[in-house]
Amino acid sequence: MVYAQDDDGDECRHVFRVDLDDPQTPAVDLTPLPKVVVHYGLLDDDPAPALITGAGRTCSTCTG
Repeated sequence: MVYAQDDDGDECRHVFRVDLDDPQTPAVDLTPLPKVVVHYGLLDDDPAPALITGAGRTCSTCTG
């Protein structure tokens, strides 16, 4: 499963992957850059392929 999460509501999201078959395994940050805006979406109606994009620049609403 893939999900997005921000820190403290700053809207600078990271996209994480978790293994639903092994819930004890820590989530993997697919976007490990600091304070960058990323977006992700599913392609077509198939939940398997996903597209993750990043701005490659610091988010103007991010703090720190």
